[in-house]
Amino acid sequence: MALTSPVPVTSIPPIKHREWVELGAAQNRALLDLLAGLNEQEWSAPTDCEGWDVKDIALHTLAWAEAITSPTIYSKQWVAGMRTKKEFGGSALDATNDFQIKLRRNLSTDEIQAGLARHLRRQATFLARAGVPLKAVPYREPFSGHWVSLGYVANIIFTRDHYMHRLDISRAVGREPEPAEGDARLVADIVREWTKRSRASALVELAGPAGGSFRCGTGSSGTIRGDAYDFTRRLAGRKGDLDVEGDATSIEAWLGVLCTF
Repeated sequence: MALTSPVPVTSIPPIKHREWVELGAAQNRALLDLLAGLNEQEWSAPTDCEGWDVKDIALHTLAWAEAITSPTIYSKQWVAGMRTKKEFGGSALDATNDFQIKLRRNLSTDEIQAGLARHLRRQATFLARAGVPLKAVPYREPFSGHWVSLGYVANIIFTRDHYMHRLDISRAVGREPEPAEGDARLVADIVREWTKRSRASALVELAGPAGGSFRCGTGSSGTIRGDAYDFTRRLAGRKGDLDVEGDATSIEAWLGVLCTF
């Protein structure tokens, strides 16, 4: 049973820069609130990000927030990543992330939270100013291999990354994600972009506070049902429990087309 009349994804307007700034601020607040409510044992809980616990995700987020506003820190991290990328299957990004975490692992949870509160604010200020001019700079992002722009990185990737890591942490500690302002808008935009990349033709019925009902293409190949957060987790390469009806082969292939988080 559909949640509402399906919305054609072609009618979903892309998110503009100013709205990305607002969505990013909401995700930052929600992430900080989530971390503030964790006990010490929960900071050590393993996550779906291979080899990372909750603390590692927080350190990774802190490191990128620091790097975005400091050319010195960014260069140090990236050089270290380039030097060790062979250990990570040739991925300089994975190597950089590993270096970031190891460098900061001695930080206490209180220090991590204080650092995030400070540097996420600085990062957001920088990205709000740089997001528009950076649209003119092409960039091949390493997660999906798509050519985008640095403006896409500034506006979209960091906002989605913080959103997804909220879900990673919530799942790791066994809590339902606390909805953040704008989650439903983010999910709708992810459905829109995924449909464009995958050329999916199915109905997508997503439950929960961030959910909605969408028609991708003609919607003729079947239906995907599940929680909105699980759907976006699936498109980020995580585990997500979804029910599929119709042309399962085509739908599973479309679900294998990842979006950038």
